[in-house]
Amino acid sequence: MAEHFILTSSIILILLIMISLIRVVGGPTVGDRILGANVIGTKTTVLLLLIGILYEDLGTFVDIAI
Repeated sequence: MAEHFILTSSIILILLIMISLIRVVGGPTVGDRILGANVIGTKTTVLLLLIGILYEDLGTFVDIAI
């Protein structure tokens, strides 16, 4: 059950990263592009932590995320 939740959350995060990437590429101002890149970095960190929980090796993935 927990694996299903983690995989679903990861897929949703990947979709949100793709939406933010659209803002980075086509943002009307520089501020929008910077904010989109920051959101992508934050969501990538969370995605790495979810992968660490899934593989039951959270310590290694925390080091990679930081």
